[in-house]
Order: sequence, then C-alpha cells, then structure tokens
Amino acid sequence: AARYRQVLEIARGAKLLGERNVMDIAETEKEALSIERDLRVAENTMTAMEKRLFIESDYRNFMRDYYGNGSDIH
Repeated sequence: AARYRQVLEIARGAKLLGERNVMDIAETEKEALSIERDLRVAENTMTAMEKRLFIESDYRNFMRDYYGNGSDIH
C-alpha cells in the first residue's frame, strides 16, 4: 500500500509538470484503491481462517479429552 501511495505522489508530481493528464492519475488512484481493498479482504479472510482453525483445533482437543483417542472402546 505504501508503494502505491508513492506511485500516486509521483503521478501527481508529473501532472504538475504537465507530463500526465488527470485521467491517467485518476486511473492510477483507482488501481491503488482497488489493490488496498483487495489487501484488506485478504487480511480479513486470513483472520477468519485462523479463527476457524483455532476453533476446530480446540473442538478436536475437547473431543479427544472427553472420549479418548478411540482405542479404549468398552
């Protein structure tokens, strides 16, 4: 995300120098926002998966402690 902010600053500087037009800069900003959004979605997905794995592991540990490992069937 920081790298894309740098790209935006360079693009704005180029506009001031007359080397880029407003549409190019708007497109660059749109791409940067899209990348930041995708990054946030990926982070949220990873967090949800970590929580799910923790819950499944905790449940598996509970079942093993409660029922044993299955080899001591009476």
